Amino acid sequence: MTTYGPRYKYQAIIWPKGGGEVLQSTVIPLRPHVEPDTMLAYFEEKYGPAIDSAYTDDDGKRVEIGWVFDAPAGLDLGIDPAGLELVVIPRLTDPESGEDECLFVYQARLKADFLAAMAASDVNVTVIAAPQRRPDSDPTSETESSS
Repeated sequence: MTTYGPRYKYQAIIWPKGGGEVLQSTVIPLRPHVEPDTMLAYFEEKYGPAIDSAYTDDDGKRVEIGWVFDAPAGLDLGIDPAGLELVVIPRLTDPESGEDECLFVYQARLKADFLAAMAASDVNVTVIAAPQRRPDSDPTSETESSS
């Protein structure tokens, strides 16, 4: 079985609330158990609730690239942390090119490639997104059925 967790990391960017000049940017490896469907829960446990989504423009389309959090209270950049935001951008190493890339841009590109291949093959497909699961959930546990 292939494990993809170690390939994931995230870019932590500190800047003034509402955007502006980047004051600090660091790339941090993620723990191996953190996968794309548990990342938001992991970051909310670590940094508190997300206050917004972070977006970029990719070929004229708005693409979510991560989340915005209040900056950690203990942050020491010589500026009051209350006036700062933390932007978290999940990243991965593309298995084909070896390049470091934003996870959500990579996923959007894979989805577009898949849909283009299906259209070229004249296949009618509906893509359904799976819900996020929390890191503490156990998908293998049995749940009680109501009768």
